[in-house]
Formats: sequence, C-alpha cells, structure tokens
Amino acid sequence: MNHSMDYVQDCFLVFDKVGDSRIDKRQVGDLVRALGLNPTNKDIDRVTRSAAAERMTFDEFVPVYQSLEKAEGEREFDVASFYEGFKVFDTDNKGSLKEAELKDILTRLGERLSEGEAQAILSAVVDSDGRVAVDKLVKYVTNTN
Repeated sequence: MNHSMDYVQDCFLVFDKVGDSRIDKRQVGDLVRALGLNPTNKDIDRVTRSAAAERMTFDEFVPVYQSLEKAEGEREFDVASFYEGFKVFDTDNKGSLKEAELKDILTRLGERLSEGEAQAILSAVVDSDGRVAVDKLVKYVTNTN
C-alpha cells in the first residue's frame, strides 16, 4: 500500500483504546486490514507470536506491518482463482449465490469470518432478491474494478 509512516502511526493511535500509545496485539489484524493489507489470520499469528507483551508500541508494530506488507507484495494474487472457488458453490450456474449460502460458506469454511465480518461483506454485495453476484463479490473482496 505504501502509506507514509506518519499515516500508519495515526491509524495505529486510533486503535489505542487505553491512551498509552500501545495497541493490543489482537488488534494487529484489524489495523493492518484498515491499512489495506489482507493477511490471513495465520500470517497475523506468525508475526505477532514473538511480541513479548500483550500490548505493543508503534516501534514494535512497524516491523510487523512491514513484514506483512512485504509478504503481500510477494504473494501471487490470482483473481481468476476466486471465480473458480465460488463456481463450485454456484450449482445452478446463475453466476450468483444465495445470501444465506454465502454467509454459511464465509462463517464455516476455510479461514472463517465472524458473523459480523460476513454480514459486513454481504451487506455491500447482496441484491434485492437476496442473491450475491459472484462477479460483484470478487470485485468487492479483491478491490478490483
């Protein structure tokens, strides 16, 4: 994403709910996602495991952020694989999925989302018939146009 460190620090401080210029290491995933990265929970666990304390300073966060940013830049990203993955669930070949089915997929399979996370995605892509166009979903979650 190439944000300036001043911007990253400003975002970091937004996540400081105590006022001690630290964040809980469980917030790292939310923070880096707010900064535009899309690491897996496994990636987050890997880079925060070495943090000595439950709350980390900005100076402790920077190498974590940079590591995740570098890993994301190196990761091969193939939008076509998203389409192929969702095609398995599009049993009627309409190019869309029922909202309830997609919510079930998002909260039960793979790297599971919470109910709130799934609902946030669904609310952005569901149509008035309660269906989600695979094309619209993929564009939304991959930030492609």
